[in-house]
Amino acid sequence: MALAPLDAWARLLLSPPLLPAPRYWLRLAAGLGCSTVGTGLTLPERLLLAPWLALGYQGSGGAIDHPPGALVILGYFRTGTTHLHYLLNCDPRFITPRWAQATAPQGFHASWLFLRLFLVPFLAGRRPQDDVAIGPDWPAEDDFACHNWACASSLRGRLIAPSRYDSDRRFHFLDGLTAREMERWRYVQWAFVRKVLTAARGRMLLLKSPSHTAHVPELQRLLGRERVRFIHISRDPADVVDSNVAMLRRLHIYRLEDPPDEEVLRERIIEEYAATERACLESRAIMPPGQWHEIRYEDLRADPLGELKRAYAALDLAWTRDFESRAARYLHSVRDYQPGSETRRGLGESWSRDERLDFVAEIFGHDRPAAAPSSLPPRAVLPDEARSRGRAWIGAVVAAASLALLWHLLARQTLNRHDWLAWPAGVLIGAIALRLARAGSSRLGWWCAALTILVAVCVSVPNSRWAYYKRYDPAREHITWSDLLTTSRHEFFAGMSLFWLFMGAATAYRFGSRPPVRPR
Repeated sequence: MALAPLDAWARLLLSPPLLPAPRYWLRLAAGLGCSTVGTGLTLPERLLLAPWLALGYQGSGGAIDHPPGALVILGYFRTGTTHLHYLLNCDPRFITPRWAQATAPQGFHASWLFLRLFLVPFLAGRRPQDDVAIGPDWPAEDDFACHNWACASSLRGRLIAPSRYDSDRRFHFLDGLTAREMERWRYVQWAFVRKVLTAARGRMLLLKSPSHTAHVPELQRLLGRERVRFIHISRDPADVVDSNVAMLRRLHIYRLEDPPDEEVLRERIIEEYAATERACLESRAIMPPGQWHEIRYEDLRADPLGELKRAYAALDLAWTRDFESRAARYLHSVRDYQPGSETRRGLGESWSRDERLDFVAEIFGHDRPAAAPSSLPPRAVLPDEARSRGRAWIGAVVAAASLALLWHLLARQTLNRHDWLAWPAGVLIGAIALRLARAGSSRLGWWCAALTILVAVCVSVPNSRWAYYKRYDPAREHITWSDLLTTSRHEFFAGMSLFWLFMGAATAYRFGSRPPVRPR
């Protein structure tokens, strides 16, 4: 919730009242401090868009008219929905929300673009619960947008305040809500999707949130019964339960209350998991042909391209060589990843089943072995791939030199050091290197970060000559090197200069070391 507006925090803390223990006050203060920045950043767009969204919602009756249609990924938490989401994101014919959008849902394109760059140094490259790749422009769950906009989600009771679990789980099922709460969920879900679709350019909408598994009727109402398709992914129930318990243990760092006992967590997960899949099966029973497909996570891992082809055929989606190539490149990039469940099994940990989930295993076929493993097509190695990596290193140097020259010329013209330019310099150096290399590496990332720091150091002295002495002491004829170096050192460490340098170097590293989620 670091970028959620302050009114969302007020709703979280006051409705009903939530008073964290003193040991959580520092965590709460950090969240509110970041939220203040996020509130100010998104406020102009929020005010400008409010009339447009209000009129659009009333005029549409809360429905989205998007002719290309939508595909929604269903499946309970830890069933492989993220892996499927990333794979489908390889298809350029889809548009899906990004984390910069979902965490600041009340913003719009200007603030989202800023956050896609600003958040790069501060977000880890891996999710804390399972080490899956993540970033500001990675595919995101739209349920986070509902939460950060108006707490219209079960995430508060799940991840922040466990004492609110029973109350907040109503949003997971959209059952037991007051008329006002239901309208709040419908509005924020509609408004966020509507804003994301302004950049669709004819692409199909792709949504993924585990809670949507119990939201199928409302999603049909929102996206059009004849235009929305669903793909449901399931996993061995024992794996799902244990993986959820492990996830909630690892995410305790975000809570504002003490976590419940592990047995309480396990019981909550089993009960909610069973109820979620039962609600999903009720929706499946009345689903028109061609709008529903089911896959097993084990099969998707064993034969990913084969499962995707079968899904596309069942959902009447055209399969393209472009998508197959992109998906294969992504699969090659994650082929060494292993789910935590397999790691723990390898260590000999015992796995217990619960009879309340036997129907999940039976209906979705988890009593059968996984599909036969299928090898991926050979990784396409471009003839000039090694040359591309070399060009990336050289291109980063050329970009750094060019940016240093432009930075100095601007300082001479304006008589200002413009230390903030260290950040965009790092963005451009890292982005150019990544573009030339096609896929980043840790070494390339460190090289880009070093070049960014070198640019800032190299322009510091000449910029001080013009920004300080030409501006404040233009009549002075003789300036010693000692005076110039002293002034440069003082200016380099003054004010926000080091912050902008950190932003530039960290962003350059992140870009230069980034393996793209959607292969090109």
